[in-house]
Amino acid sequence: MAPAPHPPVAADPRAGLRRAARTVLSGWAYLLVFAAAAHGLLRWPMLGVAAAAWLLALPVLAAWWHQDANERLLALHPYRRGAALHRWHARRVLPMAWRALLALLLTLAALLQTPFFGASEWTLLALAAPGYALLEAAFRRLGANQFATERHAQRWVRRATQGGLTLLLALAWATLRFADHDSVPLPLAERLGQWQAGWIDAPSHALRWALDALAWSQAGLETALSQLPPERRWQALAGLVLAPLALFGQSALAIAGCALSLPELRRAGAVPLWGEECAPRLSPGRATVWAAIAVLATWLWLDLAGRTEYLAQGSPSPFAVQALPECERIGGRVYRVGAEALLEQLGARTQKSLAASQAQACTALDKVRALAEPGVDAYLDWYFSLGAEWARLAAMLAGDAELLMRVKFEQMVLQGDGMGSALATVQREYAAQWGAALNARADALALLESQHLVLSASQCRVVRERGESPTLLALRSHSARLAAGSGAALIAGGLAGTVAAKAMAKASMKSASKLLLKAAAKKGLGKAGAAAAGAALGSVVAPGLGTALGAGLGAAVGLALGAGVDIALLAAEEKLERADMRRDLLDAVEESLAPYRTGLGCAATTP
Repeated sequence: MAPAPHPPVAADPRAGLRRAARTVLSGWAYLLVFAAAAHGLLRWPMLGVAAAAWLLALPVLAAWWHQDANERLLALHPYRRGAALHRWHARRVLPMAWRALLALLLTLAALLQTPFFGASEWTLLALAAPGYALLEAAFRRLGANQFATERHAQRWVRRATQGGLTLLLALAWATLRFADHDSVPLPLAERLGQWQAGWIDAPSHALRWALDALAWSQAGLETALSQLPPERRWQALAGLVLAPLALFGQSALAIAGCALSLPELRRAGAVPLWGEECAPRLSPGRATVWAAIAVLATWLWLDLAGRTEYLAQGSPSPFAVQALPECERIGGRVYRVGAEALLEQLGARTQKSLAASQAQACTALDKVRALAEPGVDAYLDWYFSLGAEWARLAAMLAGDAELLMRVKFEQMVLQGDGMGSALATVQREYAAQWGAALNARADALALLESQHLVLSASQCRVVRERGESPTLLALRSHSARLAAGSGAALIAGGLAGTVAAKAMAKASMKSASKLLLKAAAKKGLGKAGAAAAGAALGSVVAPGLGTALGAGLGAAVGLALGAGVDIALLAAEEKLERADMRRDLLDAVEESLAPYRTGLGCAATTP
């Protein structure tokens, strides 16, 4: 007759609640002890770290021994109790010792990962105990009627719960790492140096060796996640998901061990195994043996830790990165520390020398503007004179009227007293500014080249970073500003011609030239008529003197009348046009000087 299935756990909900509460509370208590050990990890000597790992490994050891006991009890069913095969399978000293060593190593591996923990890892560990209780309850309900015996059901529930919790925690960890891959954009060497500096003063040499080795894997993971394209980061995480399995697997086993009841703990440590549901209490003799074994195992473990520490003291950690030289990164290249400060000093010296030259040039530009006003007034006095009028008529007949006015403007406005020296000062200081800026930029580039390190950005610790040096940027901007506009013309000595050409291009001067052409035709006809009329008058008034002499006297009278007409017309034109022409000519001077004011950084003047 087949054995009846065990009654479902759901029939006793209070027992399930008590077990869940025991699991959660004991799991959180273990997490507190684990966090305390993690807090003191970098402060304790190696023996202290080994003792903490031994204490934290006890729940993991209990869980594994309990699972081994269940497995062996199931394997004992085919054998008759007391027979040789039954006694052979019931003895488990060597498997228990092997599992004890594995529990110690697994716990130590989990404890060594705590210096790399962030908020996400501690949050997942805090959720592990409630998650274990929920998964265990779910799997117990799911497998309640699936197994013939309670022991088979327990084995399946524990395996499913521990495996499911480990998998869920690992997936959650991978998801958080994927979402937070850009939080550490540091190069590999800098990240390693940052981490390893955190335990450089740890008293345990062996601990520093182990943490240095783990830092390489952690930094490699972060660097890979920050450099891989988004579509390949999940592949990298899938390959590296084994990294947290030790941590989360140890956490699941520790919670399972903390949740064991007293009868289950007796069964876990029973040697040899008993077939009854509950193993008997330890006798004084067995308790003494177990105490001696525990003392011996502790002594062996601490002795192993001490010998490891002694060996590690003899040489430096092979995984520690050497102290990286500090450097500055400017424009993607690395330089010695202080390169930017040297550039700033060079810029300050250059700015000081440029400031004196700038002041002289700006003062000279203001002087040019001030001297232009009386020069323009003198030019207009000439322009509206009878001699200038006749000179323009003569130049117009030769086709050089505009050239005459331009030459006269340069002579009377730009070649007056003091104007030549002022223009020469502007030209000299402008050229000096341009040359000083170019020389300073060349000196800055040479200085950077002398400070350049033949290293990659990952071979030094960047203490300061700039996309571009402000000093170089200012020098380049100053050179470009001087070169823009009319800088070349000024250095070539063409400022006077530029001012004169701009003045003659003004609308009032162009309209004056057009009026000159129209008036010339009228004045020519008027003067010819006045000469003819004068000749006729001379022949009538002085017929006795001869017709030719009378005509000559008449022509002279006509020319005198024409000059009077010219003077009257010039007076009328001056009254109408002089103010506009004066304003336009002074504006032409100021517009010609504006590019040089901008290049030199002078303040704009208010006319």
